[in-house]
Amino acid sequence: VNDRMDLNNWSPYKDLFAATQEFALRNSQASTQQLRSLLRRNKPEFLSLLKNTPKNAEQREKVKNGHTVGLVINENDPPKILEKSFIEEALIISDIFDLNELAAVDLLLTGEQQTPNYPSYSRGLVAVLLYWDGRRNLVSSLRTLVQSRRGTTWTLDISPEGASMVTAFTDDLLRNGMTQQILGLLSKIKVEAEIEKLAIQRGLGDAKHRKQVRDLIAEVRQSLAETLFYFAGQSRLPLMDVSSMIHYLEANSEVESDGKLTPSTLAVLFAVLYAISLPCDLSAVQENNELLQHPLVTDPSYLSGIHKLLVKESTWKVVGVRSCMQLAWSVTLRLLAQIPTSLLSGTTPPSGEILEQDEMVVEMSMTDRVFHFIKENIVGCPGFHSEEFYLRRIHGIITDLIVNMTLKVKEMRNHGDEVARILMLHMSQNEEPPASLRKDFQQLLELITALYGDDPLTLELSSEYWCTADNPMMADAGSFIVPSHRFHHGPPQKQASLFKFIRQSGDLLPPLLYVPYLNMLAALASGPQSARVCYELLHYNAGGSSDVNSMSFDHFFTSCHRYYAHLHHDRPLHDSTHSPRNRTITPKEVEGLRAVMNLLTKVIKYDDIACINIYENQQWSACGVLCGLLQCPVPVKLKGDIIAVLTQLARIPEIASGLMQITESAQILVTSGDNTQGGGVSLELEQIESREESYPMTMSFVNLLTAMANSGANLAVIGEGVRSPGFDPYLTFVVESVFLKFPTRVYAKLEEKWEVASCCLKLFNKLITTYQPHPDHFKSHKINFSFDNSRTGSQISRDFGSNPVKAIHPPAFPLMLYVYNEGNFFKTVSLWTNAIKYLDSYASKPTQERSLVEAATLVMQILLNSLLTQDLFMSCMRESGSAILLTSLDKLLLGLNQKSGKADYVVTLARFVIHHVSHPHLSLLAIRIISHLCSSAATQREVVTAITKSCSVATQLKILHGFVEVLDTSAPEFDRENQPQDLTDASYLMGQCRQDVLRLLVHCVDMPHPNVSTFLLGFDLSKPPNRTSLQGNDPGILGSNRSCLHSVLTILSLEGSVDTQEGVSVTQPLSVIETPKLSELSYQLVHKLAANVDTSAPVLRYLRSSFDFIYKQLQYLPFSNPDPNKSKEVLMQQAWLLKTVAIELYSLALKRQRANAERTLKVVRIFIITNSFALAGDTSLTQHSMSLLDASTSVATSSQRKELAKMLQTFDVLDLAQEFPRPLTLEQFVPSVVEEAIRSCESSNEHGIIYCDVKMLHNILEASCSTLSAAEDANRKHLALLDMQNILQNAIDRNQTRETVHAKLSFLTGWRHTLEIALTACPVDLLSKEMRQQVLISTLQHLVNTARSSDATPELTAPIAGIALMIIVQIRATFLDAPATKYGDFDRLYHDAILDGSEAKEKISLTSIAPLQVVIRGLMEWLLQAGLPQKVRTHLYASLLYYLQVCQKPKETNQKSKSRRTVGMLLSSDNDIYSRLSRDNLQLIQEYGDAFMDLVCKDVCSGHSVCRVLAFACLDAIQQIDTPKTWLQYMVKNGYMAHIAHSFSQEDQSLLASLNPNQETPRSVFIYEQKMSLLCSIAETQGGARAIIDSGILTQLSECNFLEMRPSHDDNDTTTIGSSAASRYQQLLFPALRLCSALLATLGQSHHESSALVLQFLLSHINPVVNSVLKVQ
Repeated sequence: VNDRMDLNNWSPYKDLFAATQEFALRNSQASTQQLRSLLRRNKPEFLSLLKNTPKNAEQREKVKNGHTVGLVINENDPPKILEKSFIEEALIISDIFDLNELAAVDLLLTGEQQTPNYPSYSRGLVAVLLYWDGRRNLVSSLRTLVQSRRGTTWTLDISPEGASMVTAFTDDLLRNGMTQQILGLLSKIKVEAEIEKLAIQRGLGDAKHRKQVRDLIAEVRQSLAETLFYFAGQSRLPLMDVSSMIHYLEANSEVESDGKLTPSTLAVLFAVLYAISLPCDLSAVQENNELLQHPLVTDPSYLSGIHKLLVKESTWKVVGVRSCMQLAWSVTLRLLAQIPTSLLSGTTPPSGEILEQDEMVVEMSMTDRVFHFIKENIVGCPGFHSEEFYLRRIHGIITDLIVNMTLKVKEMRNHGDEVARILMLHMSQNEEPPASLRKDFQQLLELITALYGDDPLTLELSSEYWCTADNPMMADAGSFIVPSHRFHHGPPQKQASLFKFIRQSGDLLPPLLYVPYLNMLAALASGPQSARVCYELLHYNAGGSSDVNSMSFDHFFTSCHRYYAHLHHDRPLHDSTHSPRNRTITPKEVEGLRAVMNLLTKVIKYDDIACINIYENQQWSACGVLCGLLQCPVPVKLKGDIIAVLTQLARIPEIASGLMQITESAQILVTSGDNTQGGGVSLELEQIESREESYPMTMSFVNLLTAMANSGANLAVIGEGVRSPGFDPYLTFVVESVFLKFPTRVYAKLEEKWEVASCCLKLFNKLITTYQPHPDHFKSHKINFSFDNSRTGSQISRDFGSNPVKAIHPPAFPLMLYVYNEGNFFKTVSLWTNAIKYLDSYASKPTQERSLVEAATLVMQILLNSLLTQDLFMSCMRESGSAILLTSLDKLLLGLNQKSGKADYVVTLARFVIHHVSHPHLSLLAIRIISHLCSSAATQREVVTAITKSCSVATQLKILHGFVEVLDTSAPEFDRENQPQDLTDASYLMGQCRQDVLRLLVHCVDMPHPNVSTFLLGFDLSKPPNRTSLQGNDPGILGSNRSCLHSVLTILSLEGSVDTQEGVSVTQPLSVIETPKLSELSYQLVHKLAANVDTSAPVLRYLRSSFDFIYKQLQYLPFSNPDPNKSKEVLMQQAWLLKTVAIELYSLALKRQRANAERTLKVVRIFIITNSFALAGDTSLTQHSMSLLDASTSVATSSQRKELAKMLQTFDVLDLAQEFPRPLTLEQFVPSVVEEAIRSCESSNEHGIIYCDVKMLHNILEASCSTLSAAEDANRKHLALLDMQNILQNAIDRNQTRETVHAKLSFLTGWRHTLEIALTACPVDLLSKEMRQQVLISTLQHLVNTARSSDATPELTAPIAGIALMIIVQIRATFLDAPATKYGDFDRLYHDAILDGSEAKEKISLTSIAPLQVVIRGLMEWLLQAGLPQKVRTHLYASLLYYLQVCQKPKETNQKSKSRRTVGMLLSSDNDIYSRLSRDNLQLIQEYGDAFMDLVCKDVCSGHSVCRVLAFACLDAIQQIDTPKTWLQYMVKNGYMAHIAHSFSQEDQSLLASLNPNQETPRSVFIYEQKMSLLCSIAETQGGARAIIDSGILTQLSECNFLEMRPSHDDNDTTTIGSSAASRYQQLLFPALRLCSALLATLGQSHHESSALVLQFLLSHINPVVNSVLKVQ
């Protein structure tokens, strides 16, 4: 089918959608060019939006004959025989979607290919999803394009070029009838009709599939409608388009089952509202020419056309839609009438006849109850307050109505007063009021209440209603009010008019408007600034006349006192329902009081100053009268509102403590007396709220307790002085009376059931989160708690309360006992099972879902926090010796579920991951709980067993696919510095889910098989991992599904481009740029799998064969990220990748896979040498006139450039400079004590990084600051708080610095591993000997030059010095006769050859040694740097020693001398070459003069033992080539020889202890051996021998005791000589004897002093040395 792709209109358009998103969000030059290309290619699809290619009878016959003749799928392939079932499905799809038959075949084939991504769906069901997903992507792309237009309402951060391109493209679409196309599609595509059509043809699957299809269709409709809205918001639509939208709304407006407008209808409605409204405020009309260019101003036909459509008599499907547009149109007409005629010169002014009808139009809208319709059906729509431009449009209409149509508003107010009087009259006569009464003003107030009552976007639009008044008394109200001098000519007229509306609306208010007005004030006070002004307004009103006194706080609290005095009596509270008739309160009064409480709650919530003033005002006595009303016979809803006011007061810590005692004194919950269950909120709960099936008072009371806990008040002291202090009675009430009984109570609204649970769980979660276990908590109660399943909660509380010992435990301690017990509490807490059942049903009940999900989220937070505290809590219990019997929470979660009879709690938690898209917070908590359960090998195995044994195979596949979908989901990444303010943001939570899944996989990889990682990564759990063939588990092969391994490799394989600092665009993994932390975890997981002995072979084989992973990833090195704050993550990514590369190279070498190894080595090749070998970075070489270096000048100063290859390019990304936090400078705290506190808060993580727990440190510092509470310590406390901030910031900086250093060290480790394996384990013949030498020397030169930089951090130079030593070892190996060192021989080389040079070497050439000498020069300069750590010097000494051994003449050689030609040198013998090398090396060393000699001699005398050994060895090697004996003279002159002599007596005891065979060989033995080796070398010359004698070394040896301790042995014991003790003694004796022999041989028999000293030495140790030998003889 050659035209198959042309018919492919169902295609998902993924590339187009991704390109539009990239263009809108990133706005790069590349994204603009890519989008331009795609728009040019897909323009026909936009012009024929969502139109399928029609059916074709001929092609239908071809498809029908596909099972016999076959069908050509691809152009170059032979016909493919199709199954009959496939053909039938394709034809059904063609009929359902009215789709071309060939396109239907292609769609079904693609669905078949995608089935591994949808494990529970058939190919037909997948095809349905693909069809609607393709349409969704196309219209979403169109919506994004229109949203990116250049316009007047909003502006995106898009380049002018991109904005012009998109605007021109969408203008062309608009001219070609895009509006009519969209309206036609909205009329054609109906969700229910499409669902029904699919259901008839069995095109729908399970509940999840139905919901997915429904959501896709709804999203297509919504995107189409929003496209119209964006067109109208950003541009001026022509009259025909606006008329079409009005006609569409007239005939096709849709409402939900509750009467609210559907989202698509709402979008089209607001498109019309923006089209018929003026773009800006008239106050700026002279500065805004765009207003004067609006078609409403310039085109009379535009104005008349819209006016006729809106005022004509017609039948609308939803009348309220027309009334809403009429209201907006009336405001527009009034604004047009106010435009000065002087500004309209040159244009035809609007028709005055039409403009004069504005009053008529607004009257028509109010006749249809427009305010009520907007409040109920528009503002009341779900998610309305989250749409900023919807809010602003309604806000603009209402405010313009109030400001510009004042007479109409006043008329509404007068009419409202008249209606109120009529209603009062009918109520007094018990008659029904007339049905035709209009309540326009009341409905306007209610609309304002609904519009501003909720502000999730924090727009604070209500602040426009508040400003200063003209009254001077009001101007003195306070600094909270916007002062007049901030405006050039006073406050804006609009703001002043709105504030006037608020004040005048409250004047002489009739009783029936009292509640709506108070509710409006409460809504307008939803913001800090608004609440402050509202408070001052109500406070100021108290000083006015009596007509405004009813709207003041004085009046509110005076009324409360009167109600309390009227209703209060001395009878018990439980008899309050039988109070006399004269002590009653009418429903209207209750409604008014509730409105007052609502207003108080809002003001106190948003304004701390008002909160404190209300609490401290003695005249009002707010807390007292409110608590008093709680004891009066008033409805529970009013009591709930009263407690809500107290809850907001408890936000302030200073108020919470006092309010806590007031609450206890008022006995809102009876906690003292004989009958603690006889009244208060407990009685209200059991007798009133349970009967009414509503629980407002109980929920408010629990919220009050939570607010007290959040304020930081000490709940443990509540009731002090009245009863035994403690929070136990309150916690007992919440747990036993509320929480444990909530599942069995009856509720009028089902969602209230979960709201009650959420209130309790919030309190529990707060207490557990802030709890720190301590052994003393268990000692406060001596009773033995045995919480078994048979005991009820009340029995637990009685045991707890029966203890006469005063409780000293925190409030959360009893709650922890509830949690760690398999009783009713745990059964009730496990309500997440209800949540998962609801989520699995995919029902649509937003209100119930919101409350149920909130409760489940809190439960899982409690479980997670309890798991985190569990180990410390159990440890404290054991330390205290308490006899309480508890069960760890992980055992409870892994135990048997009594409801299902299976251990399926973990399965239930894992099922939450399936719903990660709709509820990411639940998924995140579930993943973290499972991760905690997998922290140990034993519990991890139980988790795997539960998942694989306690549920069906279908459920296992769903769980696996849920984890896969989490990793496949695109989500942005936030770091600690850039976290969103709302931590419940879906994108943030999804990013955390992805990271936590990878952390779980990384943690469980090394667990015994089977483990969670092998399950999620697709391994066969029925056999060992190393026998699993991952190639056979690829998606779609043998029915295999997608696993987490495929997702991880996909994350790392997607490419993206990034600009480097040099401005070069490079390609690398997209995740490295966008999600660096996720990328780091992915690379770590791959490394873990490659390093694990069980998974290494199959994983490396799969990476190599299916993805070519290692080779492709090496192409991207080095990584870069445009954000410099991501440097740690980028280094860790490369560290894990390099370690994986090292394992791969080693595996290839081990299995002798030469081709793959050579292919990989070509990428990691250290230098790419073009023509000749060249060195760079050390220009000092040409400044020296050494003969050897002069011979190789052409080598060192070659003009050929070198090109760094991957390894050194990668190394250069490492910045060796590191800034460390500055030392603390404190005013009040003692620095040493602070440092001790910081150390006490430090602990290591799994990577060995030491972290300071900032939260724990904050608690310690806060406790210290709390001691400074006296008034005279106010200044000290302020300074202490500043110190505390500095300390905490310093601790954070330390953590970040340690992370950075760890990342750099990890990178160096990975780089070294790869380099070592590349040089040692891989085949030798892949790199010739000469080339290997050049590569090694060049690499060493690069490292030395880098490490010698002045700003290099010592912590980072030590590993580089180790790498340099490794390279020197490899260089030395190239000069040996044997082939290059194999991997693992490094230790042998180091220990067996570093201290001598006895290996046979090939004959060296001057050409090969000259570059190395250049490197040694830099190495010595590095060694001479000040402040170099001893570890670095140790590596550098070893490197220098290796070099000197390379240049040594072999001790034994039977080869004849052969001449060797070098650059610029004549033929010479080998002996001459080694002599010249010695002379040149000595000259090189002497260039650094006394500084180098002093450094070596000091390291010989003091320092770390290893450093001393290597310094002795270097000194020995230098002495052998120092023919002028300059070094010996320096040592004698500066007393170093005397120090060496004296060191024998100092080390005598340690050498004596070394003779114990049961101990390891001490370091002093190695120092002694090397010291004696140096002395023997010095003794080979007469001057050196005399220096040894003059320094008294033999005298010191004569006095040493360790030579006296020769081990005793039996004459018949032939094994004694080889025993450990004898061997160690020989290690000490033989070097001394060799020294004596060397002295005698050098000085001869004629030197009597030497003979005498040697004889004295022998006589001093005659017994162990001489007599023992003679005895043996």
